[in-house]
Amino acid sequence: MFNGFGNTVGISTLIIVGLILQATGSFEIALVFVAAMAEQTCSKASPPAGHGDRKSHLA
Repeated sequence: MFNGFGNTVGISTLIIVGLILQATGSFEIALVFVAAMAEQTCSKASPPAGHGDRKSHLA
């Protein structure tokens, strides 16, 4: 399921970047979109600060 989601996001990102580029003629906005998606992916993939420290697992 995770691989299917990754493939879907990968394909849709290319389409969205193409549409942005076609509409604006600029890579700048398309790169802002890619950066925003990367930031959102990283924030969902990593736990919040302070969670998952080793001390909580030793108790």
